[in-house]
Amino acid sequence: MRLKLRQKYLWKVIGVIAVLGLVFWLTGRALDEPQLVEFVSEYGYPGIFAVAVFSGFSLLVPIPAASFTSLLIEAGLSLPIILTLITLGMTLGDCVGFLLGKAGRSFSQDDGGPTGLTRRLDRLRTRHPHSPSFILFAYAAFVPLPNELVVAPLSFLGMRFWHFFLPVLLGNALFNSLVAAGIVSVFDLLDPRYGLSTVMVL
Repeated sequence: MRLKLRQKYLWKVIGVIAVLGLVFWLTGRALDEPQLVEFVSEYGYPGIFAVAVFSGFSLLVPIPAASFTSLLIEAGLSLPIILTLITLGMTLGDCVGFLLGKAGRSFSQDDGGPTGLTRRLDRLRTRHPHSPSFILFAYAAFVPLPNELVVAPLSFLGMRFWHFFLPVLLGNALFNSLVAAGIVSVFDLLDPRYGLSTVMVL
């Protein structure tokens, strides 16, 4: 059992490294391939939004959409728009997990009444009404794992939509900003030709 879990995490790590390597290679190609730059410039915004939505509820390979920031900047796209689209896309994906949690809560009802598990979860939420929102924000902002691991259980607990949406939206915004800054710094360190850090400052 432990061996299978280790293999599962190993494949996820390999997947993340492979995607980052692909992004680095594409960004390098963008310096010499005008056709690639033109393609990314034309389809970059809708493309990164779609990737962000998928990454928002993907438990297979949790790859932050902000990893593609360097390539998009190299193609001349606006950094604020990039981060906004990624944040909105991820949050939309998180809404899927929220709805799944709500559906699970409804299925846990017997003859219209709450089960023992649901009642215990409700009492826990009543004792600590603000804790879930703080936990959700901190998780979305600093933990590089799918938010559904926390969103679905909290939704099952009965968390209201706006108590979920605002912390996740702000947490995703901070997370994507930190990832983008880190990715850009790494790319500049590996190859100064990119000069992307000046874009982050601007």
